[in-house]
Amino acid sequence: MEMNNGRRTLDWLNNDSPLSVLRLSHVNLVTLDELNLGELNLPYLHTLDLSGNNISQIASRLLSRSRNVRHLDLAANQLREVPKHIWKYVTRLHWLSLRDNPIDILDSLSFAGLKYLRHLDIRGLNLQYIDSRIFIYQ
Repeated sequence: MEMNNGRRTLDWLNNDSPLSVLRLSHVNLVTLDELNLGELNLPYLHTLDLSGNNISQIASRLLSRSRNVRHLDLAANQLREVPKHIWKYVTRLHWLSLRDNPIDILDSLSFAGLKYLRHLDIRGLNLQYIDSRIFIYQ
């Protein structure tokens, strides 16, 4: 990741890059909009690590052009809800960490569509409610 005048950019990364692992952990990201990650076509990206930042929201388009992501680390951010609106793009996700976020509800749609999910880390959430149908897939 480059830093230009305090602004984080991924200008060095080209569309259709063979990049398979992108680690942007502990770089004090608050928003992902400034990275324009959703604008990049990264067909080979299988691991995305955004842990240890201050991200509070994930835009729907974040993974719209990186549909092969299998490993997503969103641990230790400021997410207040599960970003279920992005699951439609990463239906083959195997590994997900939401650990240490201020998420307080896991409803029946929190992980809907993630039928290949094998590892889910929800330690350290502020859970007040977990729907009993959370892992019932149709």
